[in-house]
Amino acid sequence: MHTRPRPSLPHRPVLLLGTGERALNAHALLSIAAGYRLVLADPAVPEWARPYGTAEVPGGGSVDGVVTYRAEQALPVAELARRLGLPGNSPQAVATCEDAAATLRVLRAHDVPSLPVGTAGAAEETSEAADGVDIGVEAVVVAPGDVRTIAVTRTTQAPASSSSSSSAPLGHSVDAHDEALHDDALHHLVGTAATALGLTLGPVHLDVRLTARGPRVLRVGAHLAPGLVPLLVDRATGVSLPRVAADLAAGAVPDLTSTRKRVAAVRFLYPSASGELVRRVPPTELACAPWLDRFAWTAEQGRTVQGPPDSGPGDRLAHWVTTAADPAAGATRLDRVAEHTTARIRRRPAPR
Repeated sequence: MHTRPRPSLPHRPVLLLGTGERALNAHALLSIAAGYRLVLADPAVPEWARPYGTAEVPGGGSVDGVVTYRAEQALPVAELARRLGLPGNSPQAVATCEDAAATLRVLRAHDVPSLPVGTAGAAEETSEAADGVDIGVEAVVVAPGDVRTIAVTRTTQAPASSSSSSSAPLGHSVDAHDEALHDDALHHLVGTAATALGLTLGPVHLDVRLTARGPRVLRVGAHLAPGLVPLLVDRATGVSLPRVAADLAAGAVPDLTSTRKRVAAVRFLYPSASGELVRRVPPTELACAPWLDRFAWTAEQGRTVQGPPDSGPGDRLAHWVTTAADPAAGATRLDRVAEHTTARIRRRPAPR
């Protein structure tokens, strides 16, 4: 894709709705701030985000675009962009994506292969839904009908037989060489789904099930993938999806050039039992390893957490991101960090 120069910082700013958590969202904010002055719209802008933006439009002027990297802000962004006459999806299209039943109706009306989520269907459909591999697809609508698949996200779950593991995802990975990226049926599915739903501009995150009869859409979100997935896409491919979203929101042509071909993955650390986190030891021996992109504690010492099998995302103690040339090497490096990390839990007294 040919690109024109990115807007320089002296131009009108971009309005960012929602800042989020530093451990999960700082990468996205910094990616956008590298190319745009930011006006931060948040009920309470956190301290960590304040150096990268202002709470008011400078000089009482206007903005070049409205953007977010948080799923819950996708509809407000669309509504505000429409009112301001700025680029973006129609609020109706975004609202449809947020309604699972409405999404399914639209997709089926346009003959887009899809499956209901969490509902009972016909016997054949139920059998198909029960068999297959779920993936996340990160895509971008550059213009109406022009949908580019950027990456595939794989999620790792704890073994079903493990009683000592959380039921929440253990991690995610993005492989620039993922075989699904060579599936023409998947590319066609992504494009037809986004177009059928009326999405005309911006990032799209899809949950897709790969079945024996071909890929099937489970969900479509008119927003970036949540959490650290955009970081993984950047580290694996070199494509910054938050920056792409900002470019499109500001009316610029985004750079979708892949500059890396590797695997990036995140692993979440969950508590081994319910109780109080009393000791944290980071993997200092690996601090200088070039493949350890980051390590972050997400639970403070002294915090009470829920252990398996009921622990969820809110109980995560830490996470780390690694890069590697292939999935096997990536898994080995994730395990190495785990082996060098200690989180001690003081168990709760057993109820009498």
